[in-house]
Amino acid sequence: MLRKYRKLLILIFFLILYVLVLTVYLLGERLLAQHGLEYRAGISSLGFFWIYLLPFPAGGVLLVCLYRWLKKKYDLRPVRIFCKIFFAVYLLAAVCLAGYLEAMHLIHLDYEEVLDTGYLKIYETSFPDASWYYCAPVSFFAREPLTQVTSQVDGRYEDDGAASGDDVQAEEDSRSPVITLTPEENPDMPDGSGAAEQDMENSAQGETEYNEDDNSEETDAGQDTSPAAGDASGSLSIPENAARAIYEAVFAPEGKTFQETYNAKGNLYIVLDSYETTIQDQQVTARETLVYDRKSQNGKCQLFVYYQEHYDSQGNQLDNTSILNFYAVDMTTGQVTAGDKTAWSQPASEAYYEATGEY
Repeated sequence: MLRKYRKLLILIFFLILYVLVLTVYLLGERLLAQHGLEYRAGISSLGFFWIYLLPFPAGGVLLVCLYRWLKKKYDLRPVRIFCKIFFAVYLLAAVCLAGYLEAMHLIHLDYEEVLDTGYLKIYETSFPDASWYYCAPVSFFAREPLTQVTSQVDGRYEDDGAASGDDVQAEEDSRSPVITLTPEENPDMPDGSGAAEQDMENSAQGETEYNEDDNSEETDAGQDTSPAAGDASGSLSIPENAARAIYEAVFAPEGKTFQETYNAKGNLYIVLDSYETTIQDQQVTARETLVYDRKSQNGKCQLFVYYQEHYDSQGNQLDNTSILNFYAVDMTTGQVTAGDKTAWSQPASEAYYEATGEY
């Protein structure tokens, strides 16, 4: 009796094994995520094979066995034609599913590099993009993504501080743009904190514009005290001069403008362009600005963020501020380096890393 149904029992056994392993893998992945952890590269690669690759050949073998069984038992032409058509549809569906998974960025592959410090540098491939980040090994099957990278993680960093909770908070604070308004200055904002895009909101009453031809304010002693005072020295340690260096290297060839603007708190940003556009059938005004952020961790560069904002016909800023790029200006050589990224969490280019010591 068992010999008669041996092949069927083998198929049922492997099907149960597949479902069991898949369930354990997915439950483990969810449990690790709840604790801020993730699978190591080897485990995730096995999971990728088990979830995405194994079903295709296994299903093909199952269909071939079914076809041979039906052919042997019935030997009917309609049955054979049906099985062949079904097998062709199965292969087509498998190819379409693989294409869909790639298009939706649902396929993730990664490779671990063990650094001399003992930490892990993860090279992740999410088709068609690639990125990298750092993790601390927890066990042979789990790792913990890091929120801050210091010299204890990557020896190339000059900052030797540990990635404590205070350091992580300081790093997050340092990444916030310097242009901020309190809720009283901008009543449209629900609170005084938020993401970088919210920090870019500025009320029209809070802006004081300075063009290159504006007259400087003079004290009784005749000393220039305008926001651009000291620009004549040409030192790139002055944010206005560093912004001018970026403009001349990147934006002047594109025909953009250079308008120094300060919000109510005196924070610098440069208006580069303003034009009309349409978003979801709504006529809006787009404005591109170059915002001064801070000095780099290695103290060699001035850092700026290139933003795009949108305003409605009443002058209210829309909640869709986006980052177009990051720029660094070497205060010694004047070299301008683009970060080639559009988000704070996204890793920057190698050239940007070499110039600033940070991603």
